[in-house]
Amino acid sequence: MKPVRAKYVGVALITAAVYVVGAKTGLTLAFVAEQVTVVWPPTGIALCAVLLFGYRIWPAIALGAFIANITTNAPAIASVGIATGNTLEALLGAYLLNRFVRFRPSLERFRDIFGLFVFGAIVSTTVSATIGVMSLCLTGMQSWERFGSLWGVWFLGDAMGDVIVAPLALTLVAAEFRRRISKRGLGEFMALVVVLSAIDLFVFARPSPLGPSYHPPDYAIFPVLIWAALRFGTCGTAISGFITAAIAVLGTIQGFGPFTAGSTNDNLISLELFMFVATATGVILAVSETKRESAERASHQSEDRYRSLVLASSQVVWSTNATGDVVEDLPTWRTFTGQTREEMMGRGWARKLHPDDIQRVSKVWEQSLATGTAHEVEFRVSAADGTYRNVLGRAVPVFERDRCIREWVGALTDITDKKKAERDMLEANQRKDEFLAMLAHELRNPLAPIRNAVEIIRSCKTDSAKIDWTCDVMERQIHHMSRLLDDLLDVARITHGHIQLHKQPTDLATLVRRSLDAVRTVIEKKNLRIVTDFVPGPVPILADVTRMEQVISNLLTNSAKFTPSGGRIWLTVDHESDAAVLRVRDSGRGIAPDLLPKIFDLFVQGERSLARSEGGLGIGLTLVQNLVRMHSGEIEAKSEGPNRGSEFIVRLAMLPVVPIQSEEKTEGPTMLNERKRVLVIEDNFDSAETLAAMVDMMGHEAHTAHDGPSGIVEFSRLNPAVVLLDIGLPGLSGFEVAQQLRSIQNVNGSIKIIALTGYGSDDDRERTKAAGFDHHLVKPVDFRVLEKLLL
Repeated sequence: MKPVRAKYVGVALITAAVYVVGAKTGLTLAFVAEQVTVVWPPTGIALCAVLLFGYRIWPAIALGAFIANITTNAPAIASVGIATGNTLEALLGAYLLNRFVRFRPSLERFRDIFGLFVFGAIVSTTVSATIGVMSLCLTGMQSWERFGSLWGVWFLGDAMGDVIVAPLALTLVAAEFRRRISKRGLGEFMALVVVLSAIDLFVFARPSPLGPSYHPPDYAIFPVLIWAALRFGTCGTAISGFITAAIAVLGTIQGFGPFTAGSTNDNLISLELFMFVATATGVILAVSETKRESAERASHQSEDRYRSLVLASSQVVWSTNATGDVVEDLPTWRTFTGQTREEMMGRGWARKLHPDDIQRVSKVWEQSLATGTAHEVEFRVSAADGTYRNVLGRAVPVFERDRCIREWVGALTDITDKKKAERDMLEANQRKDEFLAMLAHELRNPLAPIRNAVEIIRSCKTDSAKIDWTCDVMERQIHHMSRLLDDLLDVARITHGHIQLHKQPTDLATLVRRSLDAVRTVIEKKNLRIVTDFVPGPVPILADVTRMEQVISNLLTNSAKFTPSGGRIWLTVDHESDAAVLRVRDSGRGIAPDLLPKIFDLFVQGERSLARSEGGLGIGLTLVQNLVRMHSGEIEAKSEGPNRGSEFIVRLAMLPVVPIQSEEKTEGPTMLNERKRVLVIEDNFDSAETLAAMVDMMGHEAHTAHDGPSGIVEFSRLNPAVVLLDIGLPGLSGFEVAQQLRSIQNVNGSIKIIALTGYGSDDDRERTKAAGFDHHLVKPVDFRVLEKLLL
């Protein structure tokens, strides 16, 4: 047998056995007929079985009912009829409860209690009473004249089974009873049972101490039933009702208690009606108390949830009475401001407002109190740490049903960070606008001498000395523009993490000397004096040589730019513990105290004038700081104020060993190889033609094409040795053209492809190399480098 079926059979047999025991107990009180009794517990047992185990338990009910009746003097046909009525009664009662009430066995809802009374104790019991009495009359066991009286007793007995027994069985299996026992305590419950039993015995089961004419009042049990209902719910009431009914029935049939005026059957009927009223009253009261406790528990949970949300929120939540006075504790306000409970009461909270805001906030608050309207206002509040925080305060009135204000509730939102972000955004926008203005200025500055030089060349075509001088001017200005654009691109690359360092062991002192030589012309031009102090011996570091020289050159150029003619620059190389230290100090303009913390920010510069004689975009120091950090170093700026000079200190990790310095290789004289055919593929017409002219002047044969497809056609026609190829071409990109040229090269022999582009990052160089380029030149092209590549 399967475990599930075995379990069902076991439950069914137990149900049938309990039914038989209950039936035999009830039939001992059958005073009007052997099969009819006013006390019939099996009705409640059968209904509970169907509600708890489902409709398939009906065979157990039918079996129990048949056994209970066949063991009396009832014939088999009558026993079958009675068993059928009892079974249909339970099935109908359970169906009606499930269908219309959605019944819950815990009996914590009014609909469950009234459903049990109406569908269980009244409607379904008519089926059993009708079929049962008809079975007795049809088999001749009872006359039809007694049908009405027998039906009434049968109906009342079954109804009381549903009222007394069903609530007891249903609530005992529910978790609610265990919860209440655990909450109230088993000791109190046992005390309840003892007190109730004592009262029941006194009222129903012993002779009256005042004589046979005076009986103890039956209503003496009601205080205990109320106790059970309020403290232990429907289950406590059901247990109390069952105990009272059992003692009262036993006492009544022995002639004790208040229900002894008539025959035993009549007395039991009176007792059952009394128990119906008492039990129904207790159960209804228990459900009412359960509802009240549930509402109170939900209210407490809501309050706890609200309190937790308030404490977890970053906002300050507050409330006042109708006149705007604080009358209860505000934990979030105390935490935010540091005020005590006593200090905030009434209008004490206003003492935490900024003095400049008190009058304005008070005016808004009084206006809301007078008009009963919500308001929103920004002000400053002294926080617990002593600083003033910007807050946004909102207040909303809470109305009674008669539209009178009961209280005010509101919240304070800390908007200090938001206000700071707004200020930072305004400053950033201002710096952006200033940067664009500076950029326009800095780009126009070199364009002006270039434009002038062009006019000079046009006017002095025969004056070679002046033409050479103007060419030098143009070259310097172009170099200045290239340096400006390179710095901008470097800042962008570093910001986005697109620069990769190629670190190697090197000597910081050597890098400083080399950088000093590179900017010496600028320093000497301003008649500045350089004072150097280098620690003896090498200062080994691990660095990208090019980028570290860029750091040093920028610092030296910055000092030279802001130091007046005749000033001094002190250059120191030293080491402190395991750190290599570079100091660049000058006697120049210095840095204002308010500017010093932001000196490394992008686009930040000192006081600007219309002259802008120093020039620059405010990106050099940002570039320096980022490059130093990429070397795991740190940089510090110091200044005693305007016109007191400034000092920049760079600290880098020092290597434990001295790097071997390789001697620079000297290049031999440049030898011009054979004349080469060069194809220039560039979409900018002027750039292509001038570059081709320069290639021709170098002694080579130059040809041009101005887009990708025509470049491929010209390449196939000319079969050049060198291709100068722009990356951003119309039709086909430079990468696509290079790939096609390499495929043609496999047929026509080897070629050299040189990239021409405005992009010069390490990633850009790697990409051109992967696409098949041999070299990478950044515009504007350095013609000395190009000349070497064409050899």
